[in-house]
Amino acid sequence: MIITAGDFEGFIAAFVNNLVQLLILAAALLSVSGLLHAFKFTEGDTLVDLPLLELLNGGFEGDWAALFPAWRFALAYLLVAVILLGARWFAHPVSGNV
Repeated sequence: MIITAGDFEGFIAAFVNNLVQLLILAAALLSVSGLLHAFKFTEGDTLVDLPLLELLNGGFEGDWAALFPAWRFALAYLLVAVILLGARWFAHPVSGNV
């Protein structure tokens, strides 16, 4: 079996697409956990807001939206992952030089 340049380019494109999807899903998990995009502004400093950690320590009081302060960012990351997943079926390769 001979692997052509087109086959190799297709493999690289699929690999990069999968890698980007995994990185975006990792960013969504970090956002929902509060490790990314979740800050609490205090009078003298900016702190990372980790309500899940406070919940484990028994010091959390609030609703589910306060439990996941960066849920909007996680939702946006998931939307981008879905768009990239859909690109496999809706994008068509361009032949020749553009």
